[in-house]
Amino acid sequence: MKRWAVYGLSFLMLGTAMSACSLFSSKEKRTQKLVAKEMEQIDWNTLDHYPLFDECDELMTADMQRKCFEETLIKKLSDGLATYQLELQDQVSTFIYIDILVDMEGKIRVADMERNQEILAQLPDFNRMIQREVNELPQVEPALKRGVPVNVKFRIPIELNAD
Repeated sequence: MKRWAVYGLSFLMLGTAMSACSLFSSKEKRTQKLVAKEMEQIDWNTLDHYPLFDECDELMTADMQRKCFEETLIKKLSDGLATYQLELQDQVSTFIYIDILVDMEGKIRVADMERNQEILAQLPDFNRMIQREVNELPQVEPALKRGVPVNVKFRIPIELNAD
C-alpha cells in the first residue's frame, strides 16, 4: 500500500511540475506578445532626446535639441576647417555631404563622406581634414530613445565656394 502511495505522490509531484512549466511558458508567451506589441508602437524614426553638446540645454524640446546639436556641430566643424588654407584654383560652388554618427557613448565619427573628384583633385587632403576635425570634436551626451542611449546619424552639408 505504501508503494502505491509513493507512486501516487510521485505522479502528483510530476503532474504539478508539468503544470507549473506550462504556466511559466504561458506567462513567458504573454510577456513576449506584450513586448512585441509595445515594440510595434514605438516610433523608431524619432528620438526622445538628441545628442547634446555642453552648449545645448537638455530641457529644450526634442526639435530644439536637434537644431542646437546640428548648429553647434556645423559651427565647430566650420571653425576647425577655417584654420586650414583651403584654396581652389577652379571656380567651384558645390556641397559635399558628410554622414556623422554619434554612437551610444556620445563619440562622434564620420560614417560616410561623399566623394567629389573635382574637389579631391584640387584638395587631395580634404577628406583627411574632415576626418581630423570630426575626431577633434568633444564627446557629447548620446541620443536617447525611451531612456536608452542609441546611435544616431546626421547628414551635414559642407559648402565649398571658389569665386
